[in-house]
Amino acid sequence: MDKSNNLLLYSWQTAMAGIIVCLGITTVFWNQLPPLVPLFYSRPWGTDQLASKYLIFLIPGLILTIQIILSLIKAEDLVQKLSAIVSIVSSLMLTLGLLRIVLLIS
Repeated sequence: MDKSNNLLLYSWQTAMAGIIVCLGITTVFWNQLPPLVPLFYSRPWGTDQLASKYLIFLIPGLILTIQIILSLIKAEDLVQKLSAIVSIVSSLMLTLGLLRIVLLIS
């Protein structure tokens, strides 16, 4: 097994672990979450940042979508490695972002 396949396997493992952690954290803290959660930090401060707590499930869905799209890239070895690294980093950042949101408001 070459390094690009190992990196692709690691990216899938990271994505699946991120999804499991996100769903686990959301399930554990679900009853403590308010009806509106600060999900959109790029918007101006206030009610523009708030979204329904059900939209928090977009984060695991986004992790899976990014992983699938980047796994479908069939190009040079370097491009495959870079897409696997981007997938790993985005999975970790989205998981940590959800953890920050949930622990901040619960």
